[in-house]
Amino acid sequence: MPDGIIPEGMVDVWCSVVAYKTSASEIERLSATLAQAHVAVVLTIVDNAGTLPDALQLPAGLMVERLSPGRNLGYGRAHNLAIARSRGRCRYHLVLNSDIEFDASVIDALVDFMDSRPTAGLVMPMVRYPDGELQHLCRLLPNPVTLIGRRFFGRTKWAQRLNDRYELHDWSYDEIASFPFLSGCFMFMRRANLDKVEGFDPRFFLYAEDLDLSRRLHMVSETLFYPSVSITHEYRSLKRRSWRQWIYALTSLTQYFGKWGWVLDAERDRINRQTVASIHHKK
Repeated sequence: MPDGIIPEGMVDVWCSVVAYKTSASEIERLSATLAQAHVAVVLTIVDNAGTLPDALQLPAGLMVERLSPGRNLGYGRAHNLAIARSRGRCRYHLVLNSDIEFDASVIDALVDFMDSRPTAGLVMPMVRYPDGELQHLCRLLPNPVTLIGRRFFGRTKWAQRLNDRYELHDWSYDEIASFPFLSGCFMFMRRANLDKVEGFDPRFFLYAEDLDLSRRLHMVSETLFYPSVSITHEYRSLKRRSWRQWIYALTSLTQYFGKWGWVLDAERDRINRQTVASIHHKK
């Protein structure tokens, strides 16, 4: 169900957002921001719940299409619909959450940065909470003990120590650096590298799909934190913990460790050592 005419030629950035019982005003706000970018932008909205109204107030200057799969495909699989639509039609693909706010100049700046850094396949800007606090979204590849401690023993000292290392709390978050896991809330990807890894692994319904994709992109390109621009992330998922979300998270993480290794994951250990050594070398 297209809202506008999507050109057959190449555009700079193709964005995709997955809506699941998301308010129309949130999609409209995001669309208005994207319309202000100076580069050519397309937005695909995948409505997993089928609840967005037909009469969205979308800016005339933005090329928009909406897809309604008829069922909840989950996060990664829904974005894969948009990724398939953008294949061969954009230089960069941006996967983002709807609970993100930013200035349109962020899009222009990231295009310029990626144009100047051909070895980069993924970039994430500085991410802050609405109150300005930093979100520690540059991470190492997790092991099961770290994630079990994080989810079930978060207030204990040992779990906090593991989590601080996992989220690199001893790093300054003030310079460009490469990390194997960058959050899925805002993934600005070079289309050529996204094609190499073939998008999100469709086995993951919700949670761990960004971890898996970031790891695979890290294996074929630089996956970079770029602090010169910033966005605001409400991080709504932290406020809406439910038994269903716990099941999704447990299932997804079980699939992730089943794919890459539980206790024995030599590649994870090597990548983490290299990452820690690299950022500490810059101090």
